[in-house]
Amino acid sequence: MIPRSAIILGAGLAGSALARALARRGWSVSLIDDADPRAGSRQPALAVHPAHAPDDSPASRLSRIGLTLLAQDAAAEHGLKPGWWPLPRLQRMSIERAQALASAWADGPLELHRDGLLWNQPCAVDPKELLMRWQREAAENDRLRSIVAQVAVLKAQENEWLALNADGHVIA
Repeated sequence: MIPRSAIILGAGLAGSALARALARRGWSVSLIDDADPRAGSRQPALAVHPAHAPDDSPASRLSRIGLTLLAQDAAAEHGLKPGWWPLPRLQRMSIERAQALASAWADGPLELHRDGLLWNQPCAVDPKELLMRWQREAAENDRLRSIVAQVAVLKAQENEWLALNADGHVIA
């Protein structure tokens, strides 16, 4: 198999999630941020407030997949992983509609409530803790290199990209 590598600019939510996903697939990743990439997100907290759509459209199915993955990421052997908090949310609707929607995702985190659907899953997280964990997972197999630098230029060169600083030196 051809070794694969990636340069990711920005160690926030998207960059850290991508670094983790690529490292899990065997890629070598250089994660570059102008601040310490291991410092995590600059966001103080994240909350997910899903709304269940009445149809079973591709967007609804994709949302369910994302919420399932989110719940798996939060799950620990005994409760929630550090940084995660439960944050139940009530989506108000008629009981008839709530029953129909709950049946579309029978194994999901939905509970019938007299006023609608209750989302009962971990939906709030400290982004710094989450990103640090994702980066640790990516680094476990020596697949992640964190770099503090400002990228001035991305340059294509034959079969690779180079990240250069303002002085023209190669960062990654």
